[in-house]
Amino acid sequence: MEGRIAILQIAETFTKLRELNRAIATIHDLPENSAKQKTLLAKTGELMAEVIMPDEAELTLHESEISLEIGFPFMRIKKTIKKKKD
Repeated sequence: MEGRIAILQIAETFTKLRELNRAIATIHDLPENSAKQKTLLAKTGELMAEVIMPDEAELTLHESEISLEIGFPFMRIKKTIKKKKD
């Protein structure tokens, strides 16, 4: 059961990363400071927060380490979360 949950979480994360990639690619094609660009920038921030900082409730293992590294043309982000349940 836990394996299936992990697979679903991986699939969700992959979907969010694809959506994030599309949003970033679209942002560069839009006019500077347009309403659509501002909306996509906000959405990009939300997606990055969801991928990099998952809910604490989702981290229910006894001990886990999650490491995520994302490279973009303009920046590189790396986040590692270590959690131990006492």
